[in-house]
Amino acid sequence: MKNIIFDIDGTLWDSTDVVAESWNEAIWEKAGIKANLDGDKLKKLFGKTMDEIGRLMLPDLDDEKRAEVCQACYDYEDAYLEKNSGVFYDGVIDTLNELAKDYNLYVVSNCQVGYIETTLRYANMTDKVKDHLCYGDTGLHKGETIKLLMKKII
Repeated sequence: MKNIIFDIDGTLWDSTDVVAESWNEAIWEKAGIKANLDGDKLKKLFGKTMDEIGRLMLPDLDDEKRAEVCQACYDYEDAYLEKNSGVFYDGVIDTLNELAKDYNLYVVSNCQVGYIETTLRYANMTDKVKDHLCYGDTGLHKGETIKLLMKKII
């Protein structure tokens, strides 16, 4: 075995508190809704696809407005994460650096385009992770996205 695929949220790091701050701001500014999201609420949503999160988080908005507000959430999130990182779990970065010496590392997530890239930049891991795919790239659930990546690397 020479390839290892990782998920990001809940596996490598926890960004829920920072993401909650950014989403609260985006939702208020784009929809006038006081969302009151926090890290614990987002932990229950993360792992779902972005469209599922949007429907659960903003059930009273029509599809078009929900998509607009969710896109704002993702844009705000990326900007926030550039300045206010999530928290990598103890030993993760050192472990990834060690694994990268002998293995090809990959990341798959149910996130939007830009999230994995921001995380890897923050961790100075862009040169260690060979490739990544996410829901934003494929529109598919994580299991299907993993299959696509596997076809690509095998």
